[in-house]
Amino acid sequence: MDSKYSNRIPPDEAPGGVRPLSTALKTLDVLEILAQFPQQARLSEIADKLGVSRPTAFQRLLTLVRAGWIEQMEDSSYRLSLKLVGMAGAALEQAHLGQRTLVALRELATAARETASLAVLQEGQPYIVQRAEADGMLRVAQPIGTSFLLHDSASGRILYAYADDAQRESIRRLVNEVPDEHTCQKVLSLGYAMSREGQDIRAIAAPIFDHRGLCISALSLVGPTMRFDEHRLKLPLIDSAIQMTTQLHGRMPASYPHRSGSQSPAP
Repeated sequence: MDSKYSNRIPPDEAPGGVRPLSTALKTLDVLEILAQFPQQARLSEIADKLGVSRPTAFQRLLTLVRAGWIEQMEDSSYRLSLKLVGMAGAALEQAHLGQRTLVALRELATAARETASLAVLQEGQPYIVQRAEADGMLRVAQPIGTSFLLHDSASGRILYAYADDAQRESIRRLVNEVPDEHTCQKVLSLGYAMSREGQDIRAIAAPIFDHRGLCISALSLVGPTMRFDEHRLKLPLIDSAIQMTTQLHGRMPASYPHRSGSQSPAP
């Protein structure tokens, strides 16, 4: 082997040298295929997506099941395993995305002078996974791990309104009350959501999208009702949500009313 490639992976077009294992690459393709399904997938669906026979697809699935990367369900369908979540977390930290997300949250909290949080769905409820406080005398204490009601909270309304039909059906199996259709249409029209009125604290949230244009998280600002100003907070919030989407290599869907943070919300 050429010594100049002894410690570095050569470019694809480099002549000679060690070649990647084609069987391993083909097996790992299954993970990307499964990630395209909102729910678990059957052998026939996976084989069709891969363009291979069912026995070939089954062998690759078997390999990944034994390695713990995917799981076979009771109905013999397949889904990605939670082992990938830990790997994804490690990848985020190694790429410094976790730290960059926290930096962006701190910048938003400072600019808006309110607490900023990131929330994701778990078992049908929004949970805070990252947060940053604004410097001030009166703050809203919402530690990491705090959960909210889906239908009342700004983050819950975002995560449900931007969910696809399959995700909504799954959510409805887990919780008794979800945002009504009128609320969802208003959220989609504005590009952001407000929490229910009549509470001591208010929140405003906007979506963060992944590379498929799917909402993966809700970015929110929360503060005491007596000083909460929707019109003051919505533009810095939307700006930050768009920036985080870009930072995570996400894609703003064409239907989103804000193509940049400087745009006004739809009427």
